[in-house]
Amino acid sequence: MQFPVGTRAAVTLGKGLTKDKLTQSCMRMRLLGCGHTLAFFAAFEVAKEIEKLSKLQQTSSVVGKVLAWTFHNSQEQVRDGFVNWAHQGIKEIQKLNAYQIYSNSSDRIGSLESYSDQLIETDDATLNELYGSCHDRCLLSDLVEKRCENCSHSLQLFKEGLKTRCEVYASSKEISANILDEEQERELEHEQERENQVIRPRRMTPRDPNVPDCVKKLVSDEQFSKPDFITLRDCLKSTTIWKTFLSDSKLGLCIFGDGTRIIASPEFAEVLTDFSKKDSVNNVACKSRKSGFPILDEYLRDPCWVLQHHASGILILLTPFEVNSLHAHLRKMEHATLFTYQPHFQRSSESLEPLHHMPGLSIPRRKALEFRNGTVYAELSVFCGNLYFDNAEEEKWICNYLGVIPLPRTEEQDEAFEEGLISLSGFVPPECRELVPGTEEWTSCPFTDCPRDLVVDLISIRNVQTLYPYSHMRNLLGKIKRNFPS
Repeated sequence: MQFPVGTRAAVTLGKGLTKDKLTQSCMRMRLLGCGHTLAFFAAFEVAKEIEKLSKLQQTSSVVGKVLAWTFHNSQEQVRDGFVNWAHQGIKEIQKLNAYQIYSNSSDRIGSLESYSDQLIETDDATLNELYGSCHDRCLLSDLVEKRCENCSHSLQLFKEGLKTRCEVYASSKEISANILDEEQERELEHEQERENQVIRPRRMTPRDPNVPDCVKKLVSDEQFSKPDFITLRDCLKSTTIWKTFLSDSKLGLCIFGDGTRIIASPEFAEVLTDFSKKDSVNNVACKSRKSGFPILDEYLRDPCWVLQHHASGILILLTPFEVNSLHAHLRKMEHATLFTYQPHFQRSSESLEPLHHMPGLSIPRRKALEFRNGTVYAELSVFCGNLYFDNAEEEKWICNYLGVIPLPRTEEQDEAFEEGLISLSGFVPPECRELVPGTEEWTSCPFTDCPRDLVVDLISIRNVQTLYPYSHMRNLLGKIKRNFPS
């Protein structure tokens, strides 16, 4: 880039600036002295150093002061470099001396261990070496003489050459007599780096959507056949949740499976065509042939449309394709209402709280989704991976459904905990619930063992596991603490 004649450049002077760097910076102005000029800018500390040095050398011009200061910095840089140079020279003399002793030894095998010990260099100095003793300072040339005083006669010439150069080029350089190198950064604890290997599912073929006859009958007629629909338990049959928790019913027989509160369209579980209907129902872990990845873990539908039947109060999960195809009939429907449903994955802010509590879209009536009882809310929330509650009542419904008594507890519950009736996770086994106060409303709790791992895996399948550590559900299951005052 060519600057016009008359251009004036600003040159900043940093601490320890050398002559080479100053020259390289200033010569960016190619016409310096023939139309280009410079102005020097220095920090207060740098300006004091320049003025102090100029008084010693009796320099009056600004350029002379700056050049004298950079010359001084260049000399200091050379002297500092001589410390490492001398250190390498001393190490070389010590190794050569150790090798001569080993070569002249009659017992080669016995002296080999002593020879290897003299060649070993520690990566870092101990804290005792750095700070445990008084560090007397001495000249670099004197330290070379001290470290090499026991070398052999044949290495004296090497030592004298090293000492002479230190006296010529770094005659005034003083360093610590105990250690030669600068303090090294000491890593007190090795931090293990952890990187999770992510296995992406292979490309799958989506299933062509359709509207089952049972859904059409549900929309057009108040009477519908419940057996034609599937339970929430059936929606998880091709996931790792089924293999780990639901296949052997070790957590309970009726988890998501009684169909008296929430059911789903048969299309809700039909997503892919890469496995047969038999595999999707009976196979414990239906996996991809190439990657071994459970098929529906990454393709499980999110419940976003919920149809509430007025007479029975049952909630039916529908697919977006079914809602879009039957939209005209849904608007004329009188025996049920369609709602949009979205679980809470983030904490609602105070400024957006009115918007957060607004009723969602409903067809045909404009009304908010009302749950028949707390068990319906809890079952749907756990299935969807809900992370936050709006109030203490919703948290109580979740606790009653999961069979958990969080802290703080009453005195009677603390006594039950001391007697072993309440586990460390806060779960109360079915055989102990009659003896623990506060479990009278747990008539719909389906779990026979602590469901914490099941809930965490459901949250992971919904791809919100990164939000879990800061959520209400984490406080409830991980810390066993309430989020709202009881």
